[in-house]
Amino acid sequence: ALAGCIVLTNREGAANFDEDVPLPSMFKIKNFDADEIFTILKDCCFNDAKYEEFKAMIEPYRNWIVNQHTQMRVCVDRFMERVTKDRMHLNSSEKASQPDDVF
Repeated sequence: ALAGCIVLTNREGAANFDEDVPLPSMFKIKNFDADEIFTILKDCCFNDAKYEEFKAMIEPYRNWIVNQHTQMRVCVDRFMERVTKDRMHLNSSEKASQPDDVF
């Protein structure tokens, strides 16, 4: 996708879910259909207007791929913040439950 290719995939596994592979549905082949695949490939290779149309349709997917590094960083930062807060809360709860005059 990043190299300007038109991505075709099936709908098995993660590719079936837009959250995991946010490609337009026409590029996700539900059942193997050689004629459907051939038509898309032929349009990409021999019809410049179709290739540009498909390329524009896949642009949001390209942007999604490029932003994955940033998204991962945000997720890790949020995770670390939550773990730290939970740990601090746990430590303060433990201290509060201990008697002051422990020998």
